[in-house]
Amino acid sequence: MLRWSVESRVTPAIKALASGSSAEIPLDGAIATMLAEHDEAGAALAKMRELTKGFTPPAEACNTYRALFAGLTELEEVLHRHIHLENSALFPVARKMAGI
Repeated sequence: MLRWSVESRVTPAIKALASGSSAEIPLDGAIATMLAEHDEAGAALAKMRELTKGFTPPAEACNTYRALFAGLTELEEVLHRHIHLENSALFPVARKMAGI
């Protein structure tokens, strides 16, 4: 389950650190929660890919069905890019700024 309240508090905390202020929440736990959420999202995407045979619609699929699978492919690409940027760029910098 995604914990949007954590994410909605992490971004302002990181912005505060970047501007020289202190974070309103402890980032170590919040970032750990978001990393766990990223793992959950990756597992959900992997399960969707498995169930849809790689987002491949059946030969007899209508255009709406094909559009759905194309949308799932796009969702997977965008979410993987988002997770990579946060895990590999944003979170390490935020941890450094927070001294953790």
